Amino acid sequence: MAGVGGGGRSGSNYDVFISFRGPDTREDFVDFLYEHMTLCGIRVFVDEERIRAGEKIEEELMDAIRDSKICMPVFSKGYASSKWCLLELEEIMRGCVGQEVMPVFYDVTPADVKLKTRMYSNHTKNLKKKHGSHKVDQWSKCLKDACEIKGWDLSESKGQGKLISKITREVLSKTRKRNMNVSKPIGIEGQVKAIKELLDGRIDRVRFVIIHGMGGIGKTTLAKFIFSEVVSEFQGCRLILNVRESSHGSGIVKLQQQIMDDIFRMSISIHNMDYGINEIRERSRNKKILLVFDDVDDKRSDSEVGWDV
Repeated sequence: MAGVGGGGRSGSNYDVFISFRGPDTREDFVDFLYEHMTLCGIRVFVDEERIRAGEKIEEELMDAIRDSKICMPVFSKGYASSKWCLLELEEIMRGCVGQEVMPVFYDVTPADVKLKTRMYSNHTKNLKKKHGSHKVDQWSKCLKDACEIKGWDLSESKGQGKLISKITREVLSKTRKRNMNVSKPIGIEGQVKAIKELLDGRIDRVRFVIIHGMGGIGKTTLAKFIFSEVVSEFQGCRLILNVRESSHGSGIVKLQQQIMDDIFRMSISIHNMDYGINEIRERSRNKKILLVFDDVDDKRSDSEVGWDV
């Protein structure tokens, strides 16, 4: 089975499965979307087989759909002409109770996909000749059901780049919240609101926010929850736990390396702390980056903003 995706781990192997018709979108939209999401650390599966042999879709492809947290059908003009796309969509809609489906309308409208125009209706009529009415009726229902789910319409966006950025931010928000498995802290709504205001992503300068207080009162839980709430507003994010324990010896350099690897997707080797500081500073220019360090035991400067829990 040919495919592109991230490595597996416990739970879902992929964050996103993209279902698309290659001749319509492989060389532009899907390629750009895949690259952008991958650079942001999202594990994406896209099928690389241009020509499949035989009549049965590969089981590995079905496994990839089932092993993805989010399934993203990219509806294009030729999507409904492809038996393989419709088989993928059928599997996606079959498992959508336990997964999230996020449709994208590339060069079609929801009305086209709902078979209210000739475009997709003609495709399904042609498929009935080869695959029979019963099977095609199942696929037609899947197409209509997919349109009932809120998605993105390229015609309503100001270009592919902006749409891809919006999709990526939404996916990051959903997947990172799930990965963290953080519930909303009770009784500290005021603190949450105040800290989110201090982290206002519209402010074009560096902000330092310190959450401090005695041990055991929920500082880490609060930080995790706020991180999960605002993650979609930033181009790169990293939550680093147990900083005090990890920073002994050469630990600071390792933390800097983590940031370079996870946020900037750079394979640059950090040799010392000063070099790491300069590299991170340079890579962060003109980017909205959120770094959350938990369990930091150091003095803060007068320029930093603190919130006492």
